[in-house]
Amino acid sequence: MVNRFVAPVIEAHEARGRAEGVKIGRAEGEEIGRAAAQAEWQEWNRRRMDAEARGRPFDEPPPGD
Repeated sequence: MVNRFVAPVIEAHEARGRAEGVKIGRAEGEEIGRAAAQAEWQEWNRRRMDAEARGRPFDEPPPGD
């Protein structure tokens, strides 16, 4: 009798927990990806500005090209 009523509730909660875990994992992954992309752009821009300040040509393509 317990399995008939309790098991579906447990299964529903487990499924919801897995779905929420995927959302959290995806959000964390997107945050890490944005931070990595921002770091690439900042480093590229630092090199560009350094070359400009020294009067040197800078022909390195921007990240993502």
